[in-house]
Amino acid sequence: MTHPDDRGLPLSTASSDAALAYREGVARLLAARPGAEAALGESIAADPGFALAYAALARAHQARGRGADARAAMADAVARAEGAPERERSHVHAL
Repeated sequence: MTHPDDRGLPLSTASSDAALAYREGVARLLAARPGAEAALGESIAADPGFALAYAALARAHQARGRGADARAAMADAVARAEGAPERERSHVHAL
């Protein structure tokens, strides 16, 4: 089963919990609302191989001036993006 992002594009996670938490985390990140890191952490806990969740978490850390945390999360995203679809790999590499 494919789970979509908020634009209807498929996400590479098989976990509905990971997809739901990812969508919530990205919505909070884009709206500059608190709770983005927690939601993205839930997404990662539900699917530790979901590269986009790590990339979004890296962006959330970067937006809050947490450079070391952002670099660590991006390293995790890049490592996991290797087997992801091209759209997700390019998203990770763009960040």
